[in-house]
Amino acid sequence: MTLSARGLQKEDGNYQIPLAISIRPPWSQFILWGLKDVENRTWQSRYMGFLFLHISKTFDDTWRSNLDSVALAIADKKLRLARIHGKGAINWNYGTICGCFICHGSDSYRNSPWCSNQPNIRFMRITDAIKFHQPLPCPGKLKLFRPMIKIADFSEQDLALYHSLWDKSKRLGFNAEPL
Repeated sequence: MTLSARGLQKEDGNYQIPLAISIRPPWSQFILWGLKDVENRTWQSRYMGFLFLHISKTFDDTWRSNLDSVALAIADKKLRLARIHGKGAINWNYGTICGCFICHGSDSYRNSPWCSNQPNIRFMRITDAIKFHQPLPCPGKLKLFRPMIKIADFSEQDLALYHSLWDKSKRLGFNAEPL
């Protein structure tokens, strides 16, 4: 199988994988299910464009206390349905690159039930989340990072998903690297 380098940054003759962000479950799963449209962070990033989604190895046990009643009702219903249709526990795929999405920058956007009500929180707006069929094991890091994965590690099916979202990010006019 010939793998394309589309979407990779060329630096010193070598290709680099696009950036990723590590998010703890269950937040990461809510993004992949298309429920959560913002990521709450204490730091601001001017990055806009394609990001890989890394699922952290640590589950956020305090997640229920951080949601308003609308978001909590949506999340609880989706988790119940996932457990029913998945015949039990949800596989969180800890420590993997499990999908990708388009980040529309960091701002004080508050038009989502997923926004934190804590002061000084920045919101990364998220659209077009895609879940990969075969998650790729990878260590995570704080803030945005370049994951230690190779394009050859992707299944053909996931590579097609990656390319489709990368192309959409470019059509929207987003830069591939932070401004």
